[in-house]
Amino acid sequence: MNELNHIKKAVEKYGFRAEIKDNSVIIYAFNYDGNEVEWFKYDANEKKYSGNNTDHINVWLCDTRPDLTPENLVQMFTDIKAELKTYIAPEDWQEIASVHDAYADKRYTNR
Repeated sequence: MNELNHIKKAVEKYGFRAEIKDNSVIIYAFNYDGNEVEWFKYDANEKKYSGNNTDHINVWLCDTRPDLTPENLVQMFTDIKAELKTYIAPEDWQEIASVHDAYADKRYTNR
């Protein structure tokens, strides 16, 4: 399986929609208003991710995806080799993980 298909299947496993377009994988999520928005993407040409954290695009996973657990999110970001704290706002993580400080949670900081 190629890199793009691997990323697409990995995020779809956790209920996110993804599409392969122009040698990239675009990952979508629903924002607080119920609209699907581009969350982040992987560019195979540049071999890197880019996009927004959940605060910047009003995708509060703690509210829009209450089915997700911290473990699911850690596993998804591990599977796709992306940095969780880049794409999930600390305030969102604190609600999802029921922690007072996201930066004190090793699952969030990956330390």
